[in-house]
Amino acid sequence: MRGKMHKGLFLTVLWFFTSIQAKELVLFDAEKNAVTELVNKTMSWEKGDLTPQAKLIEKNGKKIVDITYSGSTGAAWTGISVAQLPDVRAELEKNKGSIEGIKVIIDYDNDDFTKIIASCDFDDNTSLSKTLALDKGTKEYIIKTGFRKADFPPKWELLKDFALKNYDKQKGQTAGENLKFRLSRISMIVKEAANGKTAQSSLQLFDVKKTYEVLYTEDKIKIDGDLSDAAWGKSTFLDGYYDLQEQFPINAEKSPLQTKIVYDAKNLYIASASEFPAEPRADAKEDNVKQVFGDEPMEYFFSAENNNNRFIQYAVNFRGIFFSSIREYDAKAATITAKVDFKIEHEKAFSYKNNKWIAEIVYPLSALKIDLKEDRYAGFQTAQTYHKARLEGKLKTLSWCKTPRFPDPTTFGLLVFNSKPFGSGQMALQKIFKEDKNEKADFMFILELKKFQPGTYKLKQKLVDRAGKIIRDTKEINIKNSSEILNLEIKDADNGNGLYTHYIQVQNSEDSVCVLGFNFQNQMKTGDLFSARIFHPEVKQVKWGTEVFYAGKQDVLYVEDKATERTLKTAGMFMEKYYGYTGKKLSLKKSGNIEQEKSLIMIIRDSVLWSAKEEKLKPEGYYIKIANDKALLTGRDESGIFYAGITFLQALRNSMKIEKDSPVLSAEILDWPDISVRPVKLFHPLLKEKYWIIKDKYTIQDLMDWTEKYAINMKMNIFILDASSAVKYEKNKKLNNPNMPYTMSDMKIFADFLREHFVKPGFSWEVGGHGAYWLLGYYPELREKGWQQQSDVSNPEHNKIVFGAMEEIIDTMNPDYISAGSDEYWHHQKEGETADELLYGKTRAQVFLDFHIDLRNFLNSKNKNIKMIMYHDMLDPSHSGKRFDVYKITDKMPKDIIVAKWSAESQYDLTKYGFKLWAMGTSFYSGFREVKDKLSGSGATPYNFGYRAKLDAASVPYSRINKTLMQVNIAWNLFNDNVYDETAFFESGKMPAVFQMLAVKENPYAGDKIQIIDLKESLNCSFTEYVRGKKIDYYQGLSDPLPVPEGTQTIGNIPMQLYGVKNKNCVLLEAKKTEITIDINGSFSSLIFLHSIEIGKQPDFTLSQNEAVMYPFGLPAGNYIVTYADTSEEIINIRIDNNINRLYDDKIMIRDALNCRYRYIITDSRGVGTSLHQWEWVNPHPEKKISTVTMKHDNVINLDVLLFALSGREVKK
Repeated sequence: MRGKMHKGLFLTVLWFFTSIQAKELVLFDAEKNAVTELVNKTMSWEKGDLTPQAKLIEKNGKKIVDITYSGSTGAAWTGISVAQLPDVRAELEKNKGSIEGIKVIIDYDNDDFTKIIASCDFDDNTSLSKTLALDKGTKEYIIKTGFRKADFPPKWELLKDFALKNYDKQKGQTAGENLKFRLSRISMIVKEAANGKTAQSSLQLFDVKKTYEVLYTEDKIKIDGDLSDAAWGKSTFLDGYYDLQEQFPINAEKSPLQTKIVYDAKNLYIASASEFPAEPRADAKEDNVKQVFGDEPMEYFFSAENNNNRFIQYAVNFRGIFFSSIREYDAKAATITAKVDFKIEHEKAFSYKNNKWIAEIVYPLSALKIDLKEDRYAGFQTAQTYHKARLEGKLKTLSWCKTPRFPDPTTFGLLVFNSKPFGSGQMALQKIFKEDKNEKADFMFILELKKFQPGTYKLKQKLVDRAGKIIRDTKEINIKNSSEILNLEIKDADNGNGLYTHYIQVQNSEDSVCVLGFNFQNQMKTGDLFSARIFHPEVKQVKWGTEVFYAGKQDVLYVEDKATERTLKTAGMFMEKYYGYTGKKLSLKKSGNIEQEKSLIMIIRDSVLWSAKEEKLKPEGYYIKIANDKALLTGRDESGIFYAGITFLQALRNSMKIEKDSPVLSAEILDWPDISVRPVKLFHPLLKEKYWIIKDKYTIQDLMDWTEKYAINMKMNIFILDASSAVKYEKNKKLNNPNMPYTMSDMKIFADFLREHFVKPGFSWEVGGHGAYWLLGYYPELREKGWQQQSDVSNPEHNKIVFGAMEEIIDTMNPDYISAGSDEYWHHQKEGETADELLYGKTRAQVFLDFHIDLRNFLNSKNKNIKMIMYHDMLDPSHSGKRFDVYKITDKMPKDIIVAKWSAESQYDLTKYGFKLWAMGTSFYSGFREVKDKLSGSGATPYNFGYRAKLDAASVPYSRINKTLMQVNIAWNLFNDNVYDETAFFESGKMPAVFQMLAVKENPYAGDKIQIIDLKESLNCSFTEYVRGKKIDYYQGLSDPLPVPEGTQTIGNIPMQLYGVKNKNCVLLEAKKTEITIDINGSFSSLIFLHSIEIGKQPDFTLSQNEAVMYPFGLPAGNYIVTYADTSEEIINIRIDNNINRLYDDKIMIRDALNCRYRYIITDSRGVGTSLHQWEWVNPHPEKKISTVTMKHDNVINLDVLLFALSGREVKK
């Protein structure tokens, strides 16, 4: 053992610093310590004579311990007894909570991957062991995880003994007497603080999957709609259900749906009984099976692979009309697609008895893709639809598993297949940990086993990562006690932000299994590109220099003496924006010797010099050269110099600093669009009914500002506005809602605005399938009988009204494009009504064709240059076109109609008919990469103004601006395959950095000095006490849930004062509580808030959130009221997802507020971050002194606003 004579020497080499964030506490080092300090023992309880021999030798000039073995049976170990090292024990205690594991350095001669066991024993009578496969050469081996029957991670400060164990060959575990290796060092890894983050972190359990044990039957089942067969009597019902709309649980006894499932060698049998006071609605016919969803169908979903992507859907109505589809990999499309023409093999029989729909259905296991050789479980979901018109309180649409949307394979439960009941035994997940290894990660699962019979079991694990990739692991376990803790591990999984699913299957000696499945959110630190030199859309080529161009020192913008009126207009628009971002007003001058001028230059050229070679500029392309004495903006054409100006203005902003003289780093940029047609279609906030009111008022200027930010500055060149229910029609007063924000004069202003910014205007109405979005709220008599949202395009009065509305817009805006939507006709049946077979004697396919021909003719009569756009799905037989065989008229449609494809699911090729195809995805980010070579246009489809319609993530794919920002980048860079992955954009930090850059607003009065505004007198809350009082689950178990720093911090390049953790550290504004006033008493060009929100838990939250849909700029969180010294006021709306966001969110795509300039992360002891959002409000009256800021709740949504810091930007001198 190490004695006192080594104490001084030992302490001088105790610490090895291995990186910026880690250091090692050395237990043994062959270069420093005597070989006698190692413990070498035979393991007597293994009954053998295997004995280790340790000898100090030299290899390559370095000391190392050579370990060999004598004897031939049993087991032996070599290690270190930490209990005998008081100095080490003291250091372990001193670093309590920071020790992550053990590192061993071993030298080995062979490449046979011989195994040894690394074993750790602790003072609390727990242990951890891990198998090490020895690799050839001198290698480091890390022991942080392994087999352990106790809580994880272990308390490393309690380490008692560490040993490297060798068992005899007969055990099949290690090498026995033939093992030879060399030991260099044993050390403990200690993690140093680095912004509070550790490499190992705990992860949040999302939900545990429901399970149902499906038992094998040898009884014959007759499929006759009679559940008297013996097999059904022996089986049990599925447990409770959930109300699909309200999401609350319904226990099995009160459920109107009862379901049983059994199986045999070939088939799966399902029996169900659904309560109905009369036979269920069943109007769908064989020629339109998708209409089964307008009935009251029973639905089943099966996922044999359980990879969160692939599944089979089956829906059937009471008459036996069924729809089935399969979502699987399509080799031709090279992606996962839904195949709606899939017809699943099955047999069924129904009856109606005692006010119940009785169903028996049998599917071949092979038809469901279920193979029980690998996994003894399959994903499953079932639902029963009840129409909303039913008055019976319990007859509401319900599903077996709770789900926020339908269908969602991540929420499926599990069918567990057993020949015999598994019996007693329960599994419960205790904790999830992750060890980050950059692109890979090790996941650890602490599992509690209860009430298992003692014995040996086979344990199988299956991890499904966010992309559906599967990793498996199998091992044997021995259970001895009624309650045991297992530490399970999956190594080297792909590491990415998103939902992961894990399955644990325990198989007993009788071949029955018990299964636990659960979802968890894998969180990883995303890249931080705040203030990086980024552009959006991404530029094709950029070369950065080292010199600086001082934009704030320039006085002149030069154009050629032969510059066109359009160039002069572009230059004037550029100068206005230049002033907004620099505070410097430029004068415009013409020059006959422009190449020799300094300052800023704007010219048009066919080619430029790039990398010492002549480079021809592409249409709409541009070249920028920024040097210390000039900034040259060269366009291939008029739109090219306009886009060059946009990129230069982004270069002014992307440093996220306002500095004296506005420095811009020197650079050369060469850029062009990959496709010439780049449309944006905005689904404007709706006023469906005459008396709907949008509660956040806005004007045409707000619409122009939004369009400039997300369309014009994104270099898109077509803008189609669907504001059909937001415009006051002058000729049809019935369509004139007084709450509509825009007049016809506004529309003229908007169209002119678009054209002067190189954007062609268009307008759209939802006619037909979504007629209720604008028309039917004002003309309910135009609804087609039998359909809830369908406007009757066959009604003679319909076109008079619709074409009349169109004519007003055409006469006012002179648009280049007009669209009637044309999607999802006849998609939602009206309860209690039966649709007519024919419409005015015509089939619906003929009606659809006639309307679009009439519309084409009408547009031609107004202006032959107007291009007509329609969505694709009604022409696509694999999408909605099968409804009433509408797709069969496709070849008869005018071929000059542009077809906009809103879904990438179907690969049906409409270009073969001669149509031009645009990609206009409504919820997809792929940009239709698979069909990009067939596209004539690539665009974006934002909804409302791009803010979340809900606080959860369910609405993000459709409503959030994320989608639009991805799509505009794809449109500009269509042939760059690196721009299609949204997750990668967030993980790299690019998308948050784009949000941040776009959050920088024009502020010509902005000074480069910041004043901290002291909140000390207004602080009313300790965040730690707040968490305890609110009992917020996210922070449970943390003694210090938010370790707020104390003192002045530089946050997002802004100095701000934080108030630590000892006392009150934030200003809390709660619903229905008194407003809070903060003294300012200063003159500022802007105020910078560091704040966040937390959601209340009162039952009225859901109701309040639903009421808030009329807030198009984000759900309301209250107001800041700025009071000036002259007593005038400015009311600043605090809006979720706009200028504030939540303290935490496990989904990276919704963490950053869209108009916040920075997200400040404070990391807790778990390695998990809490977000404080930094928002800069530009003062519209910088000449006025600000007296106070008052925080006032609007009591719409029950949430809390927490303000942590406030600073002011001085007015430019």
